[in-house]
Amino acid sequence: MTQNLEEIDFQLRQVREQLEDSERGYQKYEDNCEAADSIFQRVLHSFHEDQAIWQDGEMRYRTESVSDEFSITQQQFRLKYEDMKEELIREKSSLVKKLDSLLMEKQSLLAQEKSHEY
Repeated sequence: MTQNLEEIDFQLRQVREQLEDSERGYQKYEDNCEAADSIFQRVLHSFHEDQAIWQDGEMRYRTESVSDEFSITQQQFRLKYEDMKEELIREKSSLVKKLDSLLMEKQSLLAQEKSHEY
């Protein structure tokens, strides 16, 4: 019985560490999203300035073309990051379920130990 409790305690420590790592990973994800959004806003602002300057001629069309490509890249980036966010959420959810399961198992073993003592 004690062996099992020790194993569960060990597993609980591991899952808690993984959960902390997951939280740090999610925070890093959030920080990266903010940084990327800031960069995207600066680039978009620059495109708008260029479009205001180049209202006629070939440079106008070139600026619009590059701006369109940028918008597509920005959308692709956001879709990829949204997928990453969903994966991080799934990972955390899985770890929380595992933690809950281990805690319930530990409670059950402790209850069995108490009933055997009496």
